Amino acid sequence: MIYRIAIYKDGKFGHYATPEEMETLRVNADGEVEALAAHLNDYNQILGYCWKPVSDTHKVEWGVHDPLADPQKCRIYEYDIVRDCGGRVRGMADIKDIMYGMSEATISTEAVFGNLHTYPEPLGGEAR
Repeated sequence: MIYRIAIYKDGKFGHYATPEEMETLRVNADGEVEALAAHLNDYNQILGYCWKPVSDTHKVEWGVHDPLADPQKCRIYEYDIVRDCGGRVRGMADIKDIMYGMSEATISTEAVFGNLHTYPEPLGGEAR
């Protein structure tokens, strides 16, 4: 399993965490996102670091590598828009959809269009 972290601002999708941002983010055992934060004293001196919950603005999107393709290039995540082997364009609503598609070999990962956050048009939607 792989994941990416979607970062929201004012309730709307902003961007996916960059590699630099991922260095200070983690997903805990409950699937919630936490950020590394400095613990300061009254004089703004750093006493140490701790993990703070940020799941109100950061959401995990789970994904998988396509086992039939180059694992560095073909990754499918929740909310991705793909074309299945029957030529049908559909959104991957959750990880169960992706796993089912992989087990049935119905997903054509050469046709990952993007994700529903930034490119909902293939499914007739509007950008979030």
